[in-house]
Amino acid sequence: MVPKGLRRVHDESDSYALLTEREQLLLDVLRRWLTGWETRNPHYWQAAWELLCRQVSASAARRVLSGMESFVRAIAVDARRTLAFNRPCCGRVTSDERLLIDIMLRPRSAALLSAVSGIVEAGAMDETLRLGAEIASAVSSEVGEGLGGDLGVPNPSKGSSLNLTLH
Repeated sequence: MVPKGLRRVHDESDSYALLTEREQLLLDVLRRWLTGWETRNPHYWQAAWELLCRQVSASAARRVLSGMESFVRAIAVDARRTLAFNRPCCGRVTSDERLLIDIMLRPRSAALLSAVSGIVEAGAMDETLRLGAEIASAVSSEVGEGLGGDLGVPNPSKGSSLNLTLH
C-alpha cells in the first residue's frame, strides 16, 4: 500500500549528486522509510537504521526515524495534494523530495512557508515545520551545527494509509 499523500514518480528535476551529504543522508533515509512503508518489507527500515547509525548515535537515529514517521504521517493527514518521491537508488530528486529536505534542514523563510502552504492545510503548517525541525535537531546534535554542511567522516563508535506514487 502506498502512503496517502505521497507517490513515486520519475522526476528529472534535480541531480542527487548536487545535494550536500546531510541532504543526501536525510533523503536516503526518507526514501528507505517510505519504501519500507509501501512494501511492508523490514529490509528497508533496517537499511534506514543502519545508514543513520553510520553517521549518528543510536539514540539520535531513533529520534530521526521516530520524527520521520511523525513528519510523514502529519503531511499525509493534511496533504493538499499528492507528493512525489523516487526509489532509494534513483539519482534524481523530485521537487517534492527537495521541499521535504528543506523543511527538515532550513530555517523558516517566507519562501519555505509559502511552499509548505502548498502541500499541507494551513492548520498543519506549524506542526509540519516543528516535526521537520526536530529531525534536523537530532541530526545536528550529532554532526554539527551547519545545517547545509557536510556530515564529515562517520564515527565508528556510534553505532494511517499514505498515498504514494513510486518511480
